[in-house]
Amino acid sequence: GKGGLGAPLAPSGEVIKQKIQAIEVDLRHNLRQLAEMSRLHETERSILIRTFECFDYDRTGKVSRDGCRKALRSLGVQIDQYEVERLFDKYGQDMSRMMPYDVFTARLFTSQNRLLAWTEQKHQAFQGKDSKEDLAFNGKIIYPKGKLGSVYTPENWNPELGERSKKAPDGFLELEYVYGYRADDAVSSPNLFYTASREIVYFAAAVGVVFNKEASEQRFFLGHTDDILSLALDPTKTLCATGQKSAIGGGPYVCVWDTNSMQELVRLDFDKHPGDSGVNALQFSRDGQFLVAMQKDIDHHITIWDWKAGTKRGLVMSEKTLKGPAAMGIPIIFGIAWNMHARKDLEGEVGAIDFCTYGVKGIHFWRLPKDIKNGAVRYVRSKINKAAVQPISGTGDLPSLSHHNCAVWLPNGDCVSGTKAGEIWLWRDTKFFWHNQAHKGELTVLKLRDDGTTLLSASSNGTIIEWNVESSTPVPISRRTIPPQYFDSKSPGIKALDCFPGSHIYMMGSMQSDIYEVDAEPEPVVKGHNARLDAIAANPVRPSEYASAAFSGRCFLWDAVKREPALAFSAPPHDFVAQATCIAYSPSGDELCVGLTSGYWFVYNSMHKTHAKLHRPPTEPKVNAYNLPVLEHQGIAVVKYSPDGQTLAVGAYDQMIYFFDVRPDLADREATVSDRARYRRIGKAAGHSSTVDRLDWDVRGVLLQSNSRANEMLYWWGRPYATADEFKKRGAVARGSQA
Repeated sequence: GKGGLGAPLAPSGEVIKQKIQAIEVDLRHNLRQLAEMSRLHETERSILIRTFECFDYDRTGKVSRDGCRKALRSLGVQIDQYEVERLFDKYGQDMSRMMPYDVFTARLFTSQNRLLAWTEQKHQAFQGKDSKEDLAFNGKIIYPKGKLGSVYTPENWNPELGERSKKAPDGFLELEYVYGYRADDAVSSPNLFYTASREIVYFAAAVGVVFNKEASEQRFFLGHTDDILSLALDPTKTLCATGQKSAIGGGPYVCVWDTNSMQELVRLDFDKHPGDSGVNALQFSRDGQFLVAMQKDIDHHITIWDWKAGTKRGLVMSEKTLKGPAAMGIPIIFGIAWNMHARKDLEGEVGAIDFCTYGVKGIHFWRLPKDIKNGAVRYVRSKINKAAVQPISGTGDLPSLSHHNCAVWLPNGDCVSGTKAGEIWLWRDTKFFWHNQAHKGELTVLKLRDDGTTLLSASSNGTIIEWNVESSTPVPISRRTIPPQYFDSKSPGIKALDCFPGSHIYMMGSMQSDIYEVDAEPEPVVKGHNARLDAIAANPVRPSEYASAAFSGRCFLWDAVKREPALAFSAPPHDFVAQATCIAYSPSGDELCVGLTSGYWFVYNSMHKTHAKLHRPPTEPKVNAYNLPVLEHQGIAVVKYSPDGQTLAVGAYDQMIYFFDVRPDLADREATVSDRARYRRIGKAAGHSSTVDRLDWDVRGVLLQSNSRANEMLYWWGRPYATADEFKKRGAVARGSQA
């Protein structure tokens, strides 16, 4: 009888618990191997459910103890009567002692913390202010976004790790160098100047930069919290004012700082008006006492500060100018030009200060009383007086009204402005007097030399004209065009000019975000990208080299020691603009893979300076003349080589991850750089619900983790292998499955 002589002794509860855990591990392992070998792409759960159904003769969704033992044995797991009893007690049974196998399957593949989370939930991530009790939470954390909407604490979560994470790290980052300067359409006023020490001041992003060309060193002003939009230098060329975008939760502000010490002298806070997106223009007065600022709000407020008095006491006036939204972030008023020269009296007001504002289809002249703090502010609209117009090319027709991009005052009190149509206009006593079709392209910059007799005008097609302004109207002296800097580019458009004091040398800021010093020939001083920059990668072999790729399609290999590009290249020619979104080095450090928004990607060999012509698998339609693979007509968001260089993973906007077999052994031979067999697609992985934008391999090149813009994190076996031996050799147990 039971428990009699010769009957086996029942094992202890602890022994059975350990055996059950081993059975669960073996069962998961075997199911994973079966799923890997399944030609029907079944999952572990579906295989287990189908096996239980074979012993569910009544189709009730439940299985008996005997049926459970037979099902597990058919899956290669041995279990005795004591173990199956313990298994039913753990996973649940009904009144008839039958176990619902769908519950068993769900719990088998659910971690202990997930089981706890069915009753214990947390509706936000761990916070820095959390107490030790809060950090000891073990269960389900619900986030507002994501495919599944929640994550789970690790099985062996240690709250002390949370305490450690609340502390700031010991290390820190120090800004060393800024490449390029801002020259996009959001910047509408001059933003590049020589200082009194003959250094160069400009800005990039939220950083004010003072650059010493001789020493190739930069100093930084870091007092801004968002992108800088405007810059002005005072008459002494030692103080700089920079205005920024409206910060989140507040209005815009201007900082006045010293270009030698880089210390902030005063901060001027502005009221935030409807549609306000920042301060887009700044200008100091002739004596440096006042600072004029223009805001990018609907009413384009103009504000004058006695800046040394600060925000509370220094506000002189704030007035609406022109009403209208800043379309696409571009304001109606582009900039301000203060008359820095001894001016003629206007309407008998001796000592009056005037300046002009210029922009969309207009230029306006402002006149302030001698006692600016007590007098009323007046501005005079520009007038076109037909009787005062001098004939041009034998005609007396008036020029068409156009956008005025720039303006400068001459020593005799006249004002010169440049238009989008390439014309130079002369204003005398606030009335239009003369014009000339100076440039074929858009006239973008006007700069008067210190001698007061020579004027420089520059255009968007790279042309610079020198004018003599000693006579009644400007007379052209010379013309030059800045040559293209790359073999596949045009002459750089010119964004800003400033003249070296007491010399014919001048500094030029290009629309490609480069800075040149121009003497006999233009010399690059600062190089950068001229479009959105999302892609950057460090060379894994050469520490002083890194690569970047921008939406312009231009890619640079940078020398971090010399602080200049060692090599520039672009995507192979297309019938569309190639916007580069991502870049990655191969482990050898010689090849770069670049992904484009068009869905194309290409490989560039920096040693041989050649593009690898890639093929399309036979199953993929539409191959272009350059054999560039396009993935489902979707953009490429991220590319990543495995550590051994044998696999390339490509994450796309179509929520897929594509895997390519790579032949790194062919990369060193120039004749085979463009070999069609070098990159071969071996599969793709589906599982994300949004664009895949981050990829990372483990050190063995076996596992791949991916993030999406829906805040999902998935894990994958990164390469399908031909044999089980190769799996074991690399430490893998499955392929093509989501972890």
